[in-house]
Parts: sequence; structure tokens; C-alpha cells
Amino acid sequence: MADWYFHYTSQVAAQMIRASGWIWGSSDRVVYLTDELYGTHGDAADFLGIPVVGPAVGTQFGMVQLTKPVEMVCCIPRQLLNSSPLYGPYLAAPFWDNSTGRLIYKGGGREFRYPDPIRVAGLPWVSLVQP
Repeated sequence: MADWYFHYTSQVAAQMIRASGWIWGSSDRVVYLTDELYGTHGDAADFLGIPVVGPAVGTQFGMVQLTKPVEMVCCIPRQLLNSSPLYGPYLAAPFWDNSTGRLIYKGGGREFRYPDPIRVAGLPWVSLVQP
């Protein structure tokens, strides 16, 4: 088992996570993690097959769909994940363009699934470099 796990996300989502102190699961209520620290945001998005759209957020103007460029990574020590089982590793699925069928990100990186929110207040964040 790795000493550290990593959660990759956009700068906007990272701001929301840091403000609340929690990483909440996606629409399937799972927090996606990996034990790989990628050097660029392009590599992280490609190997983890990260979708280009994030969650929808309710605003005063209605629902707004967030985009999800991979820009930041939260570094999570293993001991914070002891309260629930960590499932995996799985091979990350590729991400395909639904309208054209074109492969956007190939996937294939190691992915873990954690079924509970993770308290990340005070944990280190790393800004990824451009490809």
C-alpha cells in the first residue's frame, strides 16, 4: 500500500475543496484517488481518463456545469484513509468524446475508489506544470 494518495482536480474545484476542508465524492459518491504523482496536468488527465466536465453547481443564475482542467493535486497520507475500505487498484477508464467517438484520454493509470468524504484541511496541494 502506498504512503500517499493523490486527488487530481481543477483549480476551481480545489478552491471549493480547500474552503470546505473536504473532498466529497462525485455523482457516484466515490472519491477517486491514485498512488501516482504525475509531473504534468496533461499526463494526469491522460493516464487517469479524467472527464473534461466537472460537477454542476447551483448558482443564482441556475445550474452551471464546471469544466475540469486538471491543474491541482491534493496529497493525502495513507493514514487518513483508515476509516473505510479503499477499493482498487483499477485501471482508469479512457475518456471518449461522446459526439465524435474520438479518444480524448487513454486511461490505464492506477485508480482507487474511496466511498467516503475525505477531510483534507491543512493537507498539501501541488500545482501541476503545463505539458
